[in-house]
Amino acid sequence: MSFVALVLALFATLPAGASEKAGGKEKAAAPAEVPGKAVVDPAKEKAIRHLMKISKVRETGQRIIDGVKEAMQRSVPSSVEAWKDFPTEKFLAEFEDALVGVYDRHLTLDEVKALVEFYESPKGRQILEKMRAIGAESAVIGQEFSAKVLQQIIEKNRGAHPAH
Repeated sequence: MSFVALVLALFATLPAGASEKAGGKEKAAAPAEVPGKAVVDPAKEKAIRHLMKISKVRETGQRIIDGVKEAMQRSVPSSVEAWKDFPTEKFLAEFEDALVGVYDRHLTLDEVKALVEFYESPKGRQILEKMRAIGAESAVIGQEFSAKVLQQIIEKNRGAHPAH
């Protein structure tokens, strides 16, 4: 696995540790499905993929890759060469395939159809654009908070293991 692929794989696992409240108890979120493992009803999969298309999931994945690439190239200049051979389209296809299972687990076919109907309406398209802006700004804030947490961990680790 290339250095870039490894970093992206690690980056992709960050939300996997998220938890949700379940009856007052913390419950770990279900891990993402391995592409090709989940069997989704064909009609539901078609509706999910249409929802993902109109909500521009692929473009979101591309922005994530671009952000990681830019950040890595700033902090690890030697990664520039590794990015030249990164299989972006393959990664995006796998990203979408994995998300089909997530949508399948959390939404019924009727809910997917309702979202499609809403997002195809003028008000739904307007809100979808606003949600993209909210998502983009939230990602920046998330990166800033992640950097702060990482810096604190590094500083704490230095204090626990002083140089000889």
